[in-house]
Amino acid sequence: MRFFLYTYIGEKNFQKSVEKGIFGAKGSLASERTKFFNLKPGDIVLIRDSITKDLNLLGYGRVIGQPFEVYSDDDILWEDEERKGVLMYRLRVKVDFNPDFEFDIDDISWEDIGKLGFRNQKGELMENKQSLGRLFSGNFIEGSEAKRLADLLKVKNYQGSFEKEEEDFSDQKKPSEGVREDEKPKEKIEPLQQGVKKHEESYSIDDIDEDGCFFERDKLEVILERLNTKKNVILQGPPGTGKTWLSKRMAFALIGKRIEEKVKAVQFHPNLSYEDFVRGWRPVGDGKLALVDGPFLEMIERAKKEPGAKYVIVIEEINRGNPAQVFGEMLTLLESDKRKISEALELSYRRSEDEKVYIPENLFVIGTMNIADRALALVDLALRRRFAFIDLEPALGSRWRYWVHINFDIEMEILKEIEDRILMLNKKISEDSSLGPQFQIGHSYVTPTSKIENGRIWFRQIVETEIGPLLEEYWFDNRETALKTKEELMEGL
Repeated sequence: MRFFLYTYIGEKNFQKSVEKGIFGAKGSLASERTKFFNLKPGDIVLIRDSITKDLNLLGYGRVIGQPFEVYSDDDILWEDEERKGVLMYRLRVKVDFNPDFEFDIDDISWEDIGKLGFRNQKGELMENKQSLGRLFSGNFIEGSEAKRLADLLKVKNYQGSFEKEEEDFSDQKKPSEGVREDEKPKEKIEPLQQGVKKHEESYSIDDIDEDGCFFERDKLEVILERLNTKKNVILQGPPGTGKTWLSKRMAFALIGKRIEEKVKAVQFHPNLSYEDFVRGWRPVGDGKLALVDGPFLEMIERAKKEPGAKYVIVIEEINRGNPAQVFGEMLTLLESDKRKISEALELSYRRSEDEKVYIPENLFVIGTMNIADRALALVDLALRRRFAFIDLEPALGSRWRYWVHINFDIEMEILKEIEDRILMLNKKISEDSSLGPQFQIGHSYVTPTSKIENGRIWFRQIVETEIGPLLEEYWFDNRETALKTKEELMEGL
């Protein structure tokens, strides 16, 4: 027996699958399709409900056909399956939802699943709800792990095997006989998803959500869609809204795998020049000058060598430099309709008389921008026309409270109190005529990175050392307002 764990959005979608005898999945990423097409007759699909916070297993079934793909609008299985403007592969496989064996799925909890000792591809124990939830993003469970899961589910009347087939050595030497020590097969470590290297883990919007993203899934899908169509996106928002955190994860989701080598992060600053970013003369060891490619041209060349793969350059605080000066002629080539060799232009510094450069279609740009920095000028209109701008706002709420509670052991009552105080502060900032919504305090300020012993003491420290100094900068001409607002945040703690 091999389990395939998946998430459906609500019982209504699951009932449609049962009526049609079809297990449906959808995915715009190649990695999601690869997982699905590894399904084989005899595999057991185990489906949970994504709407409920607690583990709610909707049902199960046995695969009885080969996976296939459908395109017609008549084949839409779920209500939310067709997303406007997003290429959505509709994946299907025939399933018997009334197999000749039974599961006891009614009383299984996340705590029960956690006790089974599953580990992710990094070998880390999956023991909280967030990490365990990732099991249901299309992972296979087999061998001894499948046996433990089946025992938990109290499988009745199952006649098959839980073990993998043994390798056949009948026509070759046995592994341990007549073989040098360095030729002996190494102990096999089976990750949840077979065949995925540690540095090439599959990555999707689901993984961003599990990593602790508090934005709605629709927001993430819009970012991904705009990246695919516009090629260049800027995430803008107040301080602490997770722009840097999200930008790199969106890059991995676009690529479909967590491949660090395909993503390069740079930071703009007032002293950054075209020569630093694109190409310029640099001193070399013998006292001479040489033309050296900057990070942008390096990524262009990498992307050209592998046209079938996606590459991303992440530019942090893109508005802290002078984009028109830093990009130079590259600013024109950024446009999505100029990503072809026929649009190539000469560089300011050429290696040869006939050298021309273009930006390939498979190179994407994600920028971040803090809209509260009053020291920065307005964004160049030429840059604005070439990027899609997406607003990120403080994302406090039930998602934030739940994630912080589960991962850092802060009581829900304290988290609600912190949330109310930050919301009150943001309302005051937004209504101030000298500030506005762009100066709100983001959720990152009150999202811990390690276990917290006392939530109230921790929040006071955050206000004293991080939020307080920021408020003094906001109301630099009215220190009394800054101090009073700071005291209101900590009152009664």
